Amino acid sequence: MDDAGALMEIDGSPYPTGENTAGFGGDATSVTIHRGTRRLFATSITTVAVFDIDPVNGSLDTVDGSPFPSGGEDSYGIVINEAGTRVFVANYESYDIGVLDVDENGALSHVDASPFDAPDGGNVDTPQLLNNETVLTANDESDRLYVYLIDDQTGRLTGVAGSPFDSGDTFTSRADPSGTRLYVPNGDDRTIIVYEFDDVTGIPSEIPGSPFTTGATHDNINGMAFTPDGSRLYMGNYGTGEILAFDVSNAGALTSITGSPFPVADVNGMSSLGVTRDAAFLVVIFDRNDEIGVYSITSDAGAPVQVPGSPFSFDIGSATGLVIGE
Repeated sequence: MDDAGALMEIDGSPYPTGENTAGFGGDATSVTIHRGTRRLFATSITTVAVFDIDPVNGSLDTVDGSPFPSGGEDSYGIVINEAGTRVFVANYESYDIGVLDVDENGALSHVDASPFDAPDGGNVDTPQLLNNETVLTANDESDRLYVYLIDDQTGRLTGVAGSPFDSGDTFTSRADPSGTRLYVPNGDDRTIIVYEFDDVTGIPSEIPGSPFTTGATHDNINGMAFTPDGSRLYMGNYGTGEILAFDVSNAGALTSITGSPFPVADVNGMSSLGVTRDAAFLVVIFDRNDEIGVYSITSDAGAPVQVPGSPFSFDIGSATGLVIGE
């Protein structure tokens, strides 16, 4: 991406993961980066591919032994801890969560007893780490939120009392950059539920004012991305062309940015969103169009403004995962 937000494919791209991806049009967290070790992790049907990122040109080199077994079927969401030593993989079709240690060379191995069951689950995805990585959440498309306590030493997961919790019709969730709140869209009434988690028990409770109205015109609220400072939240709507934008700087409460929802013409399948590290641009995947949209968000209000040349067309197929590097 250049200074104006234009995109250009890196030589050698696309890079094979060794297996077809398990994306299905949802808000994929199917790819993640650990910046400290400059590694990229991408889920596929039953595996996780691991790449080292070239610090100069951004190209990818496959780690020896990659891809590694995820322990489940239709491995979809993935999240990595701050140290870059452990990944958590939500297995969409086998209703469980794989926990894998990352060695110094990037190779993955399962912790004892992994994968961990999501009892009575269905289509488990979007794992998120909260409360200084002591809590792991994952939502499913049976309107439930799974919450686990994480053993720091072993990586084993233990479901908190009462888990899973009813969360409404949801396809996704996101922890804010502080890692203290979880934002969960509810398609039943087009609202956002915002949870905080008890430091000891891990049990969630809604923040004051939750659930918050969104103004969405369709119930398939999907992609979600925060600015790095956590002051703004952007969401896409898979069912219609619109971007929702909120100020969340007031203790996590949502206040719509003037003009939200912002219509986006002639696109389909707004699946995944990301914000650049300098908070200058919002990047959006349109998985039914094989296109990537780029929007400037540098105005005081934070309204998204399409950059020249956007959306950019690439031979990416039905891409759903998105992560932004340096």
